[in-house]
Amino acid sequence: MDFYNKYAVYFGILFVISMFIEQAFCILILGILIGIISIESLFIRITLNRIGVKCNGEIDGIESDNENFKTPKIKFKTLENEEIIGTPSLYVSTSFSQVQSYKSKIGREIPIIYNPNNPIKFELYNEKGYGTIGIIVTGILSFGLLILGTLELTGIINKFN
Repeated sequence: MDFYNKYAVYFGILFVISMFIEQAFCILILGILIGIISIESLFIRITLNRIGVKCNGEIDGIESDNENFKTPKIKFKTLENEEIIGTPSLYVSTSFSQVQSYKSKIGREIPIIYNPNNPIKFELYNEKGYGTIGIIVTGILSFGLLILGTLELTGIINKFN
């Protein structure tokens, strides 16, 4: 999500400006942003599948967002004996994780896979399926928004005027 973190503010400003010019641009910008997130996640997944190193980490804590979705904080050591503490790069927090108690899991070992060239890029090995579903859903959503925005701009559909 490096690209998103670097340029999110610029896309936000462009989004607000386009609301006053042409609303269809908002849909295109949203489709582009979601597509970038999906593609970046896909590249992380491909890299992890290709060169990832599997090891055991320990659940060090839990981070909650403002909607109470929880993400485990993982501590692990790389092959170079460097200690990494962070949240998975690919993690899909579900509605189930809002009610599930993670406090009982703190301190447990959990298998992870990390990028040896950039160890902060890692994911929970047993939850790769959820990450794949997340990548597919965001890719489909992005594609749909791009088509909708393009059809609106070309005049084929006239939903927003």
